[in-house]
Amino acid sequence: MIEGPSSVTDDDLIVEMKQERTSAVAISRVRLALRAIAVPSLLPSSIYENHEEKRVTIATKTMLFNTDPLVGYATVSGIPFILHEKSPYQVDFDYKLLTTKSKFMDAMAYAGKVVAKNHAISDKDYDTAIVAVSVDKEVTDMTSGDRAAFKDEIVNFAVDYATQVEYDYTSFVNAYNQGVPLY
Repeated sequence: MIEGPSSVTDDDLIVEMKQERTSAVAISRVRLALRAIAVPSLLPSSIYENHEEKRVTIATKTMLFNTDPLVGYATVSGIPFILHEKSPYQVDFDYKLLTTKSKFMDAMAYAGKVVAKNHAISDKDYDTAIVAVSVDKEVTDMTSGDRAAFKDEIVNFAVDYATQVEYDYTSFVNAYNQGVPLY
C-alpha cells in the first residue's frame, strides 16, 4: 500500500506484485513436439532482455489501451515480479453464475470481444520495434483470402492447445499425488 498525497484513504494506492514465470507458450514448445502455437520472432527474448517480468509488462502495455501507469516490473532476490495498481473495489468474476450454456456463451462472446480488441491494438501502432506489422490488417487480409485454410489453422491450434492442457493437467495431478511442491 502506498500512502497518497493526503491523509485520507481515497488517494492511497494498492500495488500488487505477482511472480512471473516463463511463458506457457515457450514451455509448451519445449515440452511437446507440437506445432509452434506462437511465432517466436514476434517477441524475441532480446526485446525483453530475457526478463519474464519485462515480457509481461511489454505485453500488457501493447494489449491494453490506457494501461495502468504503474504497470512495471522488479526482480527481488532473483525472482521476477510484475507490478500493477489494484483497485480496492475490484471483485473477481464469479464463474458459478455461469449456470446455463446460454450464460456461458454470452460470457464467452464478451470475452472474445475483449481479446479481439486487445489484439487489434497490439501492433505497430504501439511500438514498431516490438511488433512491426498492423495486426488488424494482417488478420483482415488473412481471413479475406482462403477462409478454409484459416479455419483449418484455428481448428489445428485448438486441438494442439487442448492436447497441451490435458498434458499440463495430467502433470499437475501426478505432481500433486506425488507430493511435489506446486509453488
